[in-house]
This record gives sequence, structure tokens and C-alpha cells, in this order.
Amino acid sequence: MLQAPSLLSLGACAVAAGVAAHVARRALLHRRSGTPALGFDAALARLSGSSVEDLILIVDFDRTLTDGDSAQCHDVIGATSLVPESLRAGFAPLLDFSDPAKVPYKGDAWWVRANELLLTHASRVLTPETVRRLVHEAPLFGTSTQPMQLRPGAARLLARLSELDVPVLIVSAGFADIIAAFLAARAVPLGSNVRVCSNLLVHDAASGQLTGIEPSPPITGCNKQLTFERNRDWFTTTHRRRRTLVVVGDSLGDLKCAEGVPADYAVATASGPSCGMHSPVFQLALKTTAFVVQPSLAAFVALFFFTRCRYRH
Repeated sequence: MLQAPSLLSLGACAVAAGVAAHVARRALLHRRSGTPALGFDAALARLSGSSVEDLILIVDFDRTLTDGDSAQCHDVIGATSLVPESLRAGFAPLLDFSDPAKVPYKGDAWWVRANELLLTHASRVLTPETVRRLVHEAPLFGTSTQPMQLRPGAARLLARLSELDVPVLIVSAGFADIIAAFLAARAVPLGSNVRVCSNLLVHDAASGQLTGIEPSPPITGCNKQLTFERNRDWFTTTHRRRRTLVVVGDSLGDLKCAEGVPADYAVATASGPSCGMHSPVFQLALKTTAFVVQPSLAAFVALFFFTRCRYRH
């Protein structure tokens, strides 16, 4: 049994803020759609009694599974000497967030422009081999203060979820190729329980040259509310019996992954601003959980799985 009764109240306090905020949002959405909303008490009660066999984890990649100051996928792919200077020049204003008001493209248009630059300036050089090299040679750029690196506890978290056969959906507005190469380079296998929902670089089978980027329009930080629809087969066929979702990200925008989910799912969400990581209760809970090495979003999910979830058998 995966139980720690003495920590249940601590886990409830840590998750309550995220659940409350999202349930309120879902209540509004369901009122608009005419379908019944799942109340806070019912949602928390259902999560408290969830078994491992009920669960699905939806998690962001950049600065959630990776560290909060890490280079992100677009930093890695658009600011390295491995790509042409013309691409780096085109990406430079996109990656400069020192003054958000001066970022030249807003919303989905930012990702559309980035893809245009990649296809125009890097189609010949951005081969699968180059992608593998990028995760080792990416510079500091944009808002990053360190190279791309895993958040403490993230690798152990993914390994544990694989052991428990808990489905994990990594939803990213970056690139699936970068994510896979980065995790492989750090010996973090993507098990059969993991699906990556992100933009995919399409290469010519013979030459390896970049020929396209899918899907079109791209997955962006502004349209993650389409996550359920984009992965409907995964939810409704592969994992049709699972009805408890835990959604984790470093921003409130990441929590849009829980929008569009049918009302019969119980949902708990946690993001940087909303999961209460700096509260004394949460800090105490972390100190009593040997799984984590320091406070992190991965630690939040670890706490949830190790204190609130049970095997049916």
C-alpha cells in the first residue's frame, strides 16, 4: 500500500490551493456549457481515495521537468552555433523577454514565426544528429541563466511512475525531438507509459533534412486547452478506465491542459504560483519525504503519489 496516514492532512493542504482554483474555473466553464460542475469537496474526496490505477499525470516540460532557470526548447534550437547565423539573428528578438512589450510576435504568432524561421534557415542543417548534439551544446540565452537541466527529483519521479505504470502525458510548446534527445542523453528512458504531446520536427528519411513541423497550427503556450482533444484516443481508448488527472506546470497557462476534460474526470492542478510550495505546511511535508532532494514541482507530485494514492489490491 502506498499510504502515509500521518501525512494525509499535509498533502491535502498542499494540493488544496491548486484544486480550489481549478475547480472554480471548471465550474464556470461547465455552467457556460450547461453540464454539471464537479464541486470542490467532491473533487478533493475523490482524489483522496484515488488508486494508482485511476491516475494520469499531465506535466509540462520546460521549467517544470527542467529546472526553473534552464534554457528552454526554443533557446536550445535557435541560439546555438550549430545552426546558421541567419537563424540565430531571426530568433534573437523572439528569445529576448527583457522587455515583454517589445517582443515582436504575440500569442500563437510567436510559435508560427519560430517555425517559419526554422524551415527557412535551418532545413538543411537541423538533422536528427544535430538535434542530439543541441542538447549538449545549447548556450545560455533568452531568459535562461543555466543550460537545460532536469529539475531535482524529476528523473526519479518519471522512473517511479514507470514502475507504477501510471500514464504520463508530457505537454510542451517546445519540440518533442529536443525533449526525447535531452532525456535520452541523461539516461531517462521514455517508457511505454509516457506520451509526448509537442511539436514534431519532420525529417526526410534519406537526407535527414528538415521538411516540416507538425502539427499545423503548432502546439503553443496559448492553446494547451486543446490537450484532451489532441490526445482523445490516448485518454478514451488506451486509458479509458482512468478518471483522475493531476496536471502540473510552472505557469497558470500550463493548467489549461485540464480544460476540455469531460466532467466525469476528477482533476487536481499545481503550478508555480498556485501550489503553495513556500507554505510551512508544504515545506514540512517535503522534509518528511525521502523521495525528493529539494522543493520542486516534481517534489509536489512525488508528495501526492507517495502520501495520497493507494493500490486497490
